[in-house]
Amino acid sequence: MNPDSGSPGYAELVRRAHGCLAGVAVGDAMGMPTSLLTPAQIRELFPEGITGFQPAPPHHLIHEHMAAGSITDDTQQTLLLARHLIEYGEVDATRMAWSLIRWAEEVNGFDSLYLGPSTRRALEQIRDGVPVEKAGWMGDTNGAAMRISPVGIFFPGEYEEAIKTAAEVCKPTHNT
Repeated sequence: MNPDSGSPGYAELVRRAHGCLAGVAVGDAMGMPTSLLTPAQIRELFPEGITGFQPAPPHHLIHEHMAAGSITDDTQQTLLLARHLIEYGEVDATRMAWSLIRWAEEVNGFDSLYLGPSTRRALEQIRDGVPVEKAGWMGDTNGAAMRISPVGIFFPGEYEEAIKTAAEVCKPTHNT
């Protein structure tokens, strides 16, 4: 279903892909200062609401010292998946898991709260030799859901392939 790069539909598909990924990054950066805060805490810290990019509040559990407009692991993992799909044309759960492990090591994710708890736990298990299919069984947060949008971009209108690929993307960290 993907149009050829020379076809009229290709430019529209690229425009939509850019819009989706930009939306992920902008939404992530706007939401970063409120991550893990309760509605009451958000109202207290941001009485006017969030209407643009804001730095993380002082003493934020995860994002302390992050500047206004900074993206989080959500966008980084989304872009990692997009690059993975572009490079390989498909997702293999084991290869994806090791891509996530390399990225997590680069961002010091195993020694901080930067990674979500399910993602960190599963990637540590895979790194320690647990099979990919078993490591993600305890995933009870939304780490895989927040990075999934490139699957829809890559397989427009190909519902069965998108579903199969989404399951493969989730398997390493959220195989529930």
